[in-house]
Amino acid sequence: MKLRICLACSLVFLYVCFSCNKIELAPQVNDPDETIETPPTPEPVPPMLDYGDSIFYVKGKPGVDEYIAPKQPPGVKGKYVSWPAGLVMDETTGRINLSLSPHGISFTIGFINISINDTTLITITISGVNYRSGIYVLENNDTLAVPYYNESISLLGLLGLSDDNDYPPPSPDGSGGGNDKAEFDDGYDDDNGNGHDDEPPLGQRANDQNVRVRTTSGVINLKKSVIDGAFGPNPKSGDMKQVRIYYRLNDNTRWALQYIDVTLYYYEYESDIPSSLLSNVRKLMNEDQARASGRVTTTDCKPRPPQIIITRYAGTNPDLTD
Repeated sequence: MKLRICLACSLVFLYVCFSCNKIELAPQVNDPDETIETPPTPEPVPPMLDYGDSIFYVKGKPGVDEYIAPKQPPGVKGKYVSWPAGLVMDETTGRINLSLSPHGISFTIGFINISINDTTLITITISGVNYRSGIYVLENNDTLAVPYYNESISLLGLLGLSDDNDYPPPSPDGSGGGNDKAEFDDGYDDDNGNGHDDEPPLGQRANDQNVRVRTTSGVINLKKSVIDGAFGPNPKSGDMKQVRIYYRLNDNTRWALQYIDVTLYYYEYESDIPSSLLSNVRKLMNEDQARASGRVTTTDCKPRPPQIIITRYAGTNPDLTD
């Protein structure tokens, strides 16, 4: 009797265990009213816009243009844009002609990826010298236009201010000036003994036109320029002069010849400056400061040539008052 009871208990125990195991292994059925959250599909990541570096130095071999191109994955379609104005770039390939683009300026470059409607931005700088647009009042002893290196670095800290003995001497071949760090307003002299192919045209220095550029510092003495006749013997409001300043730097450009065009305006009084010119120059001043601080500037800015306004007196022309 006891044997039968134990056997019966064993069978019941095995059935329960087997049933439990079946329950545990059975697939779970979802509640039809229960919603299942699926993980979101990640947004496509735009390819990085990369030119291999952020500062580019133009070696300036005569007659040979230098280019850079972006490292983009194959098959990516889009359009390249840039600002401020002046960068010589193929909008389809992003290829940039460094030789023909302004030196000393930072540019924002954007790639518009048409497949995902996304834009990638980077900033590059073409190494060189820039003068900032501005308004200089001689009466207030505001007489010197200072050059900047690679957009934001004042060359005064690197080259010093120099003085009024730092102008090229009169010379038939245009030689003279500069030091082991830089030479501004370079002349027709053969600096490196390889001929005149990489020299400026004879007689075209800014100092030949009475625009007083110091040769070791690049500083333009605006007051001396006016006195020495940059605008003629009797300058009058509205006179304008544009000069090209050739220069060489002992940096990664290896003394390659570079240049910058500068536009000078003369007015007797600040009130003589036309409102349109005044508005444009103030905008350029703000844009210069923005780029120097690393901020993105407006797309319609045209920083070259820099606009330098010289006024003899501050305030209002007394001839225009009642």
